[in-house]
Amino acid sequence: VSECVLRDCPEWGIVVEGGGAVIRDNLLFTCGTVAKNNLPGAIAGDGGGDCSHNTVIGARVNGLLFTYPWAEARFMDNIVAGGAKKGLHVHDPTPGWRFDYNLFFGVVMHAGVTEMDCATLEDARRGSSSPLTKGTTMQTHGLDADPKFADPAAGDGVLAPDSPARGAASDGTDIGARVEAIAADRISATDWIVRDIARRYAREGLAAAAKGDAGKASALLKKARLLRPEEPGVRELEGRLK
Repeated sequence: VSECVLRDCPEWGIVVEGGGAVIRDNLLFTCGTVAKNNLPGAIAGDGGGDCSHNTVIGARVNGLLFTYPWAEARFMDNIVAGGAKKGLHVHDPTPGWRFDYNLFFGVVMHAGVTEMDCATLEDARRGSSSPLTKGTTMQTHGLDADPKFADPAAGDGVLAPDSPARGAASDGTDIGARVEAIAADRISATDWIVRDIARRYAREGLAAAAKGDAGKASALLKKARLLRPEEPGVRELEGRLK
């Protein structure tokens, strides 16, 4: 799930089930605002995955909510700002999960892990010694600071030049959704569907090529080329079959 803009979703904004999901570069405004059994979240899931470079503004319950995160789960480089009860809440994580480089601002509690609540950024860092974190060091590089949006009234998530989130992500880019990329990649619903199908054909083709099934990979490449020959995955598949 990437490069989505969601507004005014009372219980959930983005919800995924099972491990391995990639949730990246999404903007969510006033999602996760209605409390039902304290569970809603702007971005929520079961099993975890890669939840990174998202911007959540105006959540009222949980900014990020995940149950039973798997060992590969990553909660990195996100912004949660504006009134959430918790920036991140995870329940019963698996050893190896990661939680760092996030900027949480204006939240009631910085984070929660199972039954442990961490009111502040420093509490989260100190809480790393708790057995509930399963060995994860939390928010060593995290921030509790005003993200300084360039035009808060515009609701577009663009950061001001002096934002503390600029260049502060784990990969050296900006914390939060890379909104400039979202704007540049904005396409119609029809084009999005065509692109998504082409990407799926390319992924399936790459998987077939990896298994040595060149015939199936070539057939999938032909389909993908008809839809979006310029897609990076299509070009990768072309290179694999040369």
